[in-house]
Amino acid sequence: MKSDFIAQKDYNLIKFNKEQKDIIKRVKEYAFRNCRTEILQTYITKTLNMFDYGFAYFRTEILTINKSVKNRPCAFACVQDFGNNTLYLLLVCSIHNNDDLGTKILNEVILFAQTNGYNKITLEFDEKLINFYEKFNFTDEKIIEDEMHYMIKII
Repeated sequence: MKSDFIAQKDYNLIKFNKEQKDIIKRVKEYAFRNCRTEILQTYITKTLNMFDYGFAYFRTEILTINKSVKNRPCAFACVQDFGNNTLYLLLVCSIHNNDDLGTKILNEVILFAQTNGYNKITLEFDEKLINFYEKFNFTDEKIIEDEMHYMIKII
C-alpha cells in the first residue's frame, strides 16, 4: 500500500563534510535509490569517499497515515579542494527537476567558492550537460579523448 504524504515545498540546505557519517549515509541511500545502475552506484561511492565539502537539500515529508515526519535528501553536490584555490565539482544529483534543485545546489557551490577564497571551479561531464553548466558561466576548455568535457568557472 502506497503511503500518502504531503510534501512541503521549503527545502532545508545542509552543508556537510567527511566527519558527518549520518548525513553521508542518508545521501548515499538517496543516491542509490535513484541511480540504480552499478556504474553510477560505484561512482557515487567513490565520490562520497573522496569529497571535502558537501551540500544537500532535504525535504520534509509529513506522512498523513501515521503523522510521522521524515526529512529526505532531494539533491546533493560534492566538491573537492583541488589546491591552488580551485574546487573540483565531483557530482551534482537531483531528482526534483521541477523545483530547480540542481540549479539551487550549484548556486550554493558557487557561493561557497566565492566566500571561501576559491577563484575557480572545475568539472568533467558528459556533452548533454554543456548547456546547463554554460548557464552558470562555465566555459568548455577541452574535450578529453573519452568525450568527457572539462569545464572551468572563474570566480
